[in-house]
Amino acid sequence: MTSPAIPQDIIAKSLADLAEMNPLATDGKWLEALTVRSGPHLRDWDIAECWDWADWPAREDHFPGVKKPDIGIDAVAVRRSDGGYIAIQCKARQLDAAGRGANISKDELDKFVAASANQFWAERWLVTNGDNRLSDGARELAFISDPQRPLKLINIHADLLAQHSAAAPEPCPHCNADASPDDAAPDAGAIDGVDAEPPRQTRQCMQDEAVAQSVRILREHEQSGSGGLPVGQARGKIILPCGAGKTRVSLRIVEELTAAGELSIVLCPSIALVAQLRREYLQHAAVPLRALAVCSDQTAGYDPKKESTRNTALEPTADNSNVSASEIKGLVTTDADDIGCGYACTQAIKRQRPKLPSGYGMPPLGLLSSPDYSLSQYCPPVVYRLSLCKNALPALRVDQNPPYAQNRNTRRILLC
Repeated sequence: MTSPAIPQDIIAKSLADLAEMNPLATDGKWLEALTVRSGPHLRDWDIAECWDWADWPAREDHFPGVKKPDIGIDAVAVRRSDGGYIAIQCKARQLDAAGRGANISKDELDKFVAASANQFWAERWLVTNGDNRLSDGARELAFISDPQRPLKLINIHADLLAQHSAAAPEPCPHCNADASPDDAAPDAGAIDGVDAEPPRQTRQCMQDEAVAQSVRILREHEQSGSGGLPVGQARGKIILPCGAGKTRVSLRIVEELTAAGELSIVLCPSIALVAQLRREYLQHAAVPLRALAVCSDQTAGYDPKKESTRNTALEPTADNSNVSASEIKGLVTTDADDIGCGYACTQAIKRQRPKLPSGYGMPPLGLLSSPDYSLSQYCPPVVYRLSLCKNALPALRVDQNPPYAQNRNTRRILLC
């Protein structure tokens, strides 16, 4: 009897299959099987299960009379956060040395767009094996066919690589030396009477120190009423250079200070940063998170032809990336009424899901993009435990006035 494969083995096997198949011209069936096998193990995808269309056990319940053969939908996934269903089509290309393949045409999407038009589908994904882009006609179809549920183009190879890297441990000579002097590097001792430099810390090790000190100071201030704030509140600022890992540090602080059932809100200056934080948080979280991305900045995604490009902006906190909410997987909203820790449960009830996936009781996390206004201008009353501003937004604040008087026990952090 063989042991069940662990997630990292599945990720590694999928990467090996991609390396073998990407240079070849194929019919793409292999990509469908790879998506079904590896999808639930990609934490950024945040799906509980994934099936081939023909093998989807609830197909007859939701689409009675629809036959097993391919109708344009290759696979079906269920979101871990709220039980919403995702329609998936897979498009494989023969890739060049740079990982690029031929553009995906509008004609190739027509069947999938028609089949996934039913409002039953919470999301519609187009999964590809590399950097395969949409033609102009396909891009317009992807966004115009249903602006509320545009097709999300997903590079499974890039997501697998990111997941594989996230799980790779980073050995730290500094920590090893502290734990056991015998394991220290050869040059860690004295040489000719002169002390050698101590073992260098890795980035992760320095992040651990930043998290530990930040959490300790916030808790001390929360209990002492220092800094002009009443007991129960605390605030702080963390300043780190680019590339030092502010995102990882913020995640660890959220995990330390947010208990199960509590809500934390992370405020970002752009939708592009919301997408980055969601991906990093889900990939590196020690416990599962239920993430809701709220994109209230209207400066993004105004022209589908400029998606994922950049332009010049005079205001440094404005979203100048041309990345729209359609590029974020999972629960995404631009409706202020959706903001709240009860959002996922409310939506699940509305859709009358027969059964929510395991792990539903995870701590909720709100990722909000609104660089020009206070949170109270967007949100209904929400009880939250931690508010965190990413990338030093002086114009972005969380009101403690009504309806936020209920958030007296709140910690606020500004990351620069």
